[in-house]
Amino acid sequence: MPRPRRASVLKSNQDGWVRVVTPYNANFVDALKADISPSHRKWDPTNKCWLVYDAYLEEVLVILKDHYDEVHTDLDAKPRYGDTPYKVMYLLPTAPDVLVKSAYRLLSMSVHPDRGGSEDMQVKLNLAYEDIAKERGL
Repeated sequence: MPRPRRASVLKSNQDGWVRVVTPYNANFVDALKADISPSHRKWDPTNKCWLVYDAYLEEVLVILKDHYDEVHTDLDAKPRYGDTPYKVMYLLPTAPDVLVKSAYRLLSMSVHPDRGGSEDMQVKLNLAYEDIAKERGL
């Protein structure tokens, strides 16, 4: 069976999400479900496309390139929520130090590869915490 030719990753009208528009491919759907947790992906039956949390843009592009001949996007390669350490940790820059430490511990437990998380997300989280800790002298 030949691979489907074209897939697209587009801006979504829902803030923090991207639309993944593809012809049906069971292997792609299985890979998406295996690599992106249910809380970070959802099927949009109205538009017949997947909505994926934009922090997972890089992972989605890798999955798409494995299953489709052409992948088009109207987005930057860098996810919106990965551009500052505070956004990676879901914090405001005014968050108290104790909250920064607590957020790091809790997020670290949820994204750790030994607990079913992604190694890439763990690395991003560690780098974000190091930047904030250095900035604040923690």
